[in-house]
Amino acid sequence: MQLNRALVSWYFRAARPVTLPAAGAAALFVVAYSGRLKEAMFVPFAFVAMQSVLTAWLMSRFNSPAAAFLYTRGFTRDRLWTHRIAAHVLSVIAVWGPASLLVWLGVRSVIQDQLFDNPYYPLMMTADFATPCWWFAEYLLLVSAVDYGPIRRALPTLDRDAGYTIELGLILLLLTFVNTPWRNPWYFVPVSAAFVVASLALVIGSWRLHRQIEIRP
Repeated sequence: MQLNRALVSWYFRAARPVTLPAAGAAALFVVAYSGRLKEAMFVPFAFVAMQSVLTAWLMSRFNSPAAAFLYTRGFTRDRLWTHRIAAHVLSVIAVWGPASLLVWLGVRSVIQDQLFDNPYYPLMMTADFATPCWWFAEYLLLVSAVDYGPIRRALPTLDRDAGYTIELGLILLLLTFVNTPWRNPWYFVPVSAAFVVASLALVIGSWRLHRQIEIRP
């Protein structure tokens, strides 16, 4: 399916109130945090979770006049869902990308060394290179989970808030996982696989349920 640039832009603009401040905050954290990035677990994950939740909420306000307008333009439900996910990933890249480049291009190392006189740098510069990849993996696991909650909430059923319960449970489990030492493969591999399976199940669920949502402007 070829993406419609105007439709992706529509969803991306909806998330702009979160994307722009988040990009600045991520860049500031990367250059100002004095410890090694791989030791910072809770704050980056909380940031990733908060941005993901708010982005999904802004893109999924199905009871707004804007949603009523968009859903009467002749797009199929599947096409709208695909473009919203694409715009969400684009929002993630707009925040994660600049912060990661500050690490990979050595800007963080120079600032920590020259401005903050941090004894870790530039010696530990390359030790930070893998950490942004873990952040991106967290983003990808959460994109589907946070999209499931508002979509299920828009269904005409009695258990509509169950999606938010599932979403909160997965976020708390992920928070526990990232804050637990996982040096042994016997722990890391199966738990990671379980989260991937859960994420895939939620993304398939959000896709299928999106076909049944009600638009109430």
